[in-house]
Amino acid sequence: MSVVVDSLGAMAILHHDYPSAASLHAVLVLDDLAGDSNAVTHHGIDVLGIDATLPATLDDLQDWTAHRGAVAELGWDLPRPRVHPPTVAAHAVERACDSAQQARRWRLACYRGHWLEGVDLGDWSALGALGRLADLDPAMVHAVVSDRVEAARVRRQMMAVRGDGVGGVPVLDVAGTKVSPFMDRDDLAQVLSL
Repeated sequence: MSVVVDSLGAMAILHHDYPSAASLHAVLVLDDLAGDSNAVTHHGIDVLGIDATLPATLDDLQDWTAHRGAVAELGWDLPRPRVHPPTVAAHAVERACDSAQQARRWRLACYRGHWLEGVDLGDWSALGALGRLADLDPAMVHAVVSDRVEAARVRRQMMAVRGDGVGGVPVLDVAGTKVSPFMDRDDLAQVLSL
């Protein structure tokens, strides 16, 4: 088996999407487990792939029901989802961040914005406000979210990942093997060699 290493040197990639409670759960667990080790990087996938904010889907509600208790234990009291926004632009900003710490601040700001503050992640001005909260350069955020060529590139990358077997989120890709991020914490640490 070939070892897949991302651009930051991590051998594990968590595929996630902001409207997914399971993704938030996985992000929080892996952030806690990996700390500042860069053992895990995060790649976003716009699960629906529709360029409009829609009402929450039945899948969104089932996902929230299944994960809200575990996420509450981690300090996030998630209200019932009402909408499912497009997330390509938000994921493009995450990919454009200069460091893992900057990407983490952005990621958590997007999750907090969507789940706790009712921010529409499909609204470019709302993404600009989240960027300021995450201490990102407003010019960078604006340039990324308004760049149609970059959006098309990010969509192509998401489609390639889907073609590689990532049909939903969250999925943890460890050295090219897809695994659940919800295994026992000790087993997960061992898989990630932490």
